[in-house]
Amino acid sequence: MQKKLVTNMLMASAIVCGSALPCFAGVDGDDLVTFPIKLVGSSVSTVLGVPLGATKGSVEGSIKTTKYVAKTMGSEDGTAHLIVGSVVGGPFGAVGGAAYGSVTGLIHGAKTGYKHPFSKESFTFKDE
Repeated sequence: MQKKLVTNMLMASAIVCGSALPCFAGVDGDDLVTFPIKLVGSSVSTVLGVPLGATKGSVEGSIKTTKYVAKTMGSEDGTAHLIVGSVVGGPFGAVGGAAYGSVTGLIHGAKTGYKHPFSKESFTFKDE
């Protein structure tokens, strides 16, 4: 029963995706030829973009919340304030930043990986 269901879903997906391919055909047909390469490039950069974005987001979030807590306590540049800020606010910023960075990495990887498959731009983040 499950094998039939999976087979039917795969066949339906193939028919739907196959019917959408002519939409990507350009005047000279280059878009149709490069579509599989763009699709694989987008997939690879999306898969790699999520952990890269999570790492970058957690570091940025931790720094921002540490400075926010230190500023709330009185001084953003004080050593004691920064130590307490890193203990109290750092973990919250790391978790929130990782979640935000994962979504950002997913979007960046999908967009840039499709426009420029397997390029340096699709695997790195620029400050935007």
